[in-house]
Amino acid sequence: PFSAQGGTGRDPTEMGYQIARDMGYNDEQARVVQAVLKTEAGMTGAIGDLDQSSVGSHGPLQFYGGGGQLNNYARALNVDLNTAGRMAREDPASAIRWALGEGGYLRSALEAGDRANLHGADLATFVQRTGQVSEDPERTGRNFNALGPSPAQDVNIMVASVVPGETAPEMAPESPIRGIALKGAI
Repeated sequence: PFSAQGGTGRDPTEMGYQIARDMGYNDEQARVVQAVLKTEAGMTGAIGDLDQSSVGSHGPLQFYGGGGQLNNYARALNVDLNTAGRMAREDPASAIRWALGEGGYLRSALEAGDRANLHGADLATFVQRTGQVSEDPERTGRNFNALGPSPAQDVNIMVASVVPGETAPEMAPESPIRGIALKGAI
């Protein structure tokens, strides 16, 4: 388990990676979520953007309270903005699940990036630009690259047995968004 402050000694943004994987997102998409969390730097409960809005931005994804995602989060929870901000800060996992859930803005951005056939840092930049709507979306692409090799690379190796004289079976690449619908976890 992770705390908002990363009490396990591990990178607290790994919580976002694990949540995305548990929700059926593939490794690359989960790493994009992790890169977005690194960019937003909201895993410690900080309130940002107070220079732009008296409500500020809250939670792991820094939901903006000046007519942005904090307003949508509050509506979804049927609470006021201050309560939604506190909930996003105190329960980052729920805030991440909301953004990635059915109809969630990060899910929509990931789906749009998939339709545009974007991958890696390009997908991360696209999601930051269209989902998070930040001033420096390229930073998320850089954060994606800084994550290093995928933790799932070693477990995604497929092995096929081939009888001499027969052709090896074709192996289809993992489909990014389709895995979500198949798992049915959302």
